[in-house]
Amino acid sequence: MDGLDGFSHVWLTFSFHKAAEQGWKPRIRPPRLDGREKIGVFATRSPHRPNFLGLSLCRLESVDLDAPAVHVGGVDLLDGTPILDLRPFHPENDVPRGDVGQGWLERANTKRLEVGWAEGCQDRLRGLLPCSQGMGFPDYLDHEAIELVEQLVSLDPRPAHLRGGDGSWYMRILSFDVVATVADGRARITEVRA
Repeated sequence: MDGLDGFSHVWLTFSFHKAAEQGWKPRIRPPRLDGREKIGVFATRSPHRPNFLGLSLCRLESVDLDAPAVHVGGVDLLDGTPILDLRPFHPENDVPRGDVGQGWLERANTKRLEVGWAEGCQDRLRGLLPCSQGMGFPDYLDHEAIELVEQLVSLDPRPAHLRGGDGSWYMRILSFDVVATVADGRARITEVRA
């Protein structure tokens, strides 16, 4: 790891170890196509792959050569995920030049919901954040956790047949549940609970 500490980002190669228990699928229904269409697994970022390998670009926080340990931020991995390799991000080589084709993503649903918060919900989230620390989740700052929740809710993660309509749902984020209600194309976070 000598020399790694000068980089701002690293690529992590990891194993989708929990997905391996469920097996892989040659074709999947990407949520960004609202579950209406099947796409070949190699044209997606699905964890249900024949080799169960994942790739993630992460912010490099620090390198401890004595431990040895590498600390990264912006990671979306389960606790205990096996890391197989890491490589520095090279801006000259890792960013494509010229026209970039987006494949089926060009016809994907990119509509996001406007997100609002009921009074006291952001304070409740701030109060629950310390409960997530030490559980294998990344340590989010208050504003980072609020942004994470807003981004996830804005994607309307309900099943495809429920998207576009009004209704309430909840989802687990970190170590707490977020309850949201959709009405008139807007989402409102109405509760955050342990």
